[in-house]
Amino acid sequence: MEIISSNPNLTLMVLNEHEEWESAVPATPTVSPSSSISSASSSSSSFQLRVDAISPSESESSDSTTPRRHFHLSGVQDACTRSENLKDVLLTRGGECILEEYDHSKCLTDRTRRLLVNITVAYMMEKYGNTPKAAIKKKYAVALVSLFPSLKDPHTASGHEAFYDERSNTGFLVARIKNVNRMQNKNATQRNRKILPTLPTAGPKNNQRNLKLEEEVSREQQESEMNWLKHTPNVATDRSVIMRKMRNTFKLRHEMVRDGREAGNIIQEFRPFLTTAGLIEQDFSLMFPENHSHFLEKWPRMKVKVLSLAKELHGNPTAENLLKHVAREKDSDALSQGWNGDTAAVLLLLCLLPPCNHGRSGAVGKMSVGSAVDLLLQFEKTGVNLEQLLQEGKRQMQPFLLALGRSKAQITQYFIIIDHMALPCAAHDIEGAMDALFKSHYVFGLEYARPLKNFWTFVQTTIYGVDVDITLEPPKVRELRAKLL
Repeated sequence: MEIISSNPNLTLMVLNEHEEWESAVPATPTVSPSSSISSASSSSSSFQLRVDAISPSESESSDSTTPRRHFHLSGVQDACTRSENLKDVLLTRGGECILEEYDHSKCLTDRTRRLLVNITVAYMMEKYGNTPKAAIKKKYAVALVSLFPSLKDPHTASGHEAFYDERSNTGFLVARIKNVNRMQNKNATQRNRKILPTLPTAGPKNNQRNLKLEEEVSREQQESEMNWLKHTPNVATDRSVIMRKMRNTFKLRHEMVRDGREAGNIIQEFRPFLTTAGLIEQDFSLMFPENHSHFLEKWPRMKVKVLSLAKELHGNPTAENLLKHVAREKDSDALSQGWNGDTAAVLLLLCLLPPCNHGRSGAVGKMSVGSAVDLLLQFEKTGVNLEQLLQEGKRQMQPFLLALGRSKAQITQYFIIIDHMALPCAAHDIEGAMDALFKSHYVFGLEYARPLKNFWTFVQTTIYGVDVDITLEPPKVRELRAKLL
């Protein structure tokens, strides 16, 4: 700094890490070796600084077309020290265990992550008040994923959106700030509450995409084949004929969904859904030709990590019970005591994405993981009167899987239940049945059951990769994706 203050004509220039100094200096100026200072780059910067004594006349005489970089020291220093400052905050506020756990496992448990958020928000609110601005929240969110890189969301550029998503004003930091303010001001009014702009949302209920099929079928032919499908008696018909005619009438069903027709009404118009397995999968493949097989391709690898993370859950009796089924899968004595290992693994993903509270008091929509499992999968023994079961069944959130078999560990057939109707699944394993269950949401325009929203949103964006850019993902979804990917 003494050199700069005593030489007002000095010019700061910035070089990239692999750039040659000679190629960056204008050809005209002559620089004395004694008047230059090389500054070693810091561990967090990829730049080199060099200060040269260039007189105003020399600077003006240089080639005007030579690119000149301008460098702001304060901005770089802030970027370099942001995560270091946060580390100091953790060390002085009881966060040593957070750093130790991350150094050991390169990951954070839910409990430790909550402690990390609590400490960060407490410091942020002390420094910037009870309502930090968006820029401040983003700054600390970026600092968190800089200090803990494995917490980054791989689906975004900076990866900080699990902690703060500026588009929707959601994330772990926002949730904690709201909770702290709510506890401090239980009787505060909402007069100054900001109304956020409505963002485009995605999902099976809001699927308004226009489809263009490789083989276009005339409207007249579509209506003719729809009439054939509706009125042809349920006799032994070549499956390939049914599949072809259902494919040709796909656009008619898609229009019904976009017009808001109920799923049960669509199924009654196209009754082959009740007798021919594989039609749901075919319709979904026409909607998403590049994504339709992602679950069956990705789940086997992801399942291993899901089981590993589930072992870290504590105080969750449902998860503990499912892990026992996985461990005892090869034990023949355990076959009648619960789901098999493959089914237990899928349900453990639900344990990692449990139902969230709805409403401030938590009284609305509060549900245990065990109850949420029943919204996803139910079991009945082989030989049950299916028609009577459907008619007597209570109306509940839909769709869900009905598994039939001798026991939960020996399932022989799966049905997707929608509006008291059973649609047969082509698959006889849980992976294929769960694949068809997810796709039924899009095929019939069904909204995710609220307690399962975290679960299905994760499957949609992380596994299938559908509508990733326009789906508002809960922070829990982003956090789990960072752990798994």
